[in-house]
Amino acid sequence: MGRLIPLLALAVALGCACPAAVHAVEPPDQLLLALAPTTEATHGTLRRFERDSPQSSWREVGQAVPILFGKNGLAWGRGLHDPQPGPQKQLGDGRAPAGRFLIGPILGDAPRLPEGAKWTDYIQKTDRVAWIDDPALPVPYNHAYILREGEEPPPWFEGQRMRLGDPAHEWEITIEHNYDDPVPSAGNAIFFHVERGTDRPSFGCTVMTRDDLRELVTWLDPKAHPQLVQLAESDYERLWKDWDLPGPGALAAPAPAPAPVSPTPAPAPIAPSVVLTNLGRPR
Repeated sequence: MGRLIPLLALAVALGCACPAAVHAVEPPDQLLLALAPTTEATHGTLRRFERDSPQSSWREVGQAVPILFGKNGLAWGRGLHDPQPGPQKQLGDGRAPAGRFLIGPILGDAPRLPEGAKWTDYIQKTDRVAWIDDPALPVPYNHAYILREGEEPPPWFEGQRMRLGDPAHEWEITIEHNYDDPVPSAGNAIFFHVERGTDRPSFGCTVMTRDDLRELVTWLDPKAHPQLVQLAESDYERLWKDWDLPGPGALAAPAPAPAPVSPTPAPAPIAPSVVLTNLGRPR
């Protein structure tokens, strides 16, 4: 399946929906592996892998981090993989898409990505940015739409405009489920974003802590053509060889032991100060 690449400069200048161009899929040298114990599970783990070339072995980067899926688990999405047996992702089913997917635009509230980020496909969310979830509109479904400067919003725009100022959506990494040639019944607007609580699964996105998401944003490198593979463990065991994934032995390898820490003297007393508490979690 080809990939559609948003031409953001053109979108800003002309006012259009992204994407615009098509190219072949490159073999990934960065891999995100999101595993759930079962297709009904809401909790799982995310691991990152890199390799020097498609002929090299995968090596793990960093530590596995906890993630949450949809409130009803996983169902097969529409991505780079061939059709698979089992539940298929449907609009409003509360399931995160299983399968193999490209990583698309990163969206955020800030004018630019965090320091150290390498991703080049970035959209700052403003009151002129929408995500199209109505298939009846005369613009591409399940893509960002950016109004050009000075253009009056069409009547439908307010209902499609992206949410601003929500801490859970400070950064959103597009998971390209149902992205190329989208089918309305298969669902839309699937992202990595910040969780709303350690036991609050999403409506279909894959969510994690703010620190883990920020690290993911800075790690992604477009030159490495990253892909997400999101599966139940039984499907991973069935597909890992055919999909050229890290073998089960790599996942079972113990984490490196932390370096010993030298004892340090107790800190000197600190003068009393005002401390902010009970700041709460986004909901």
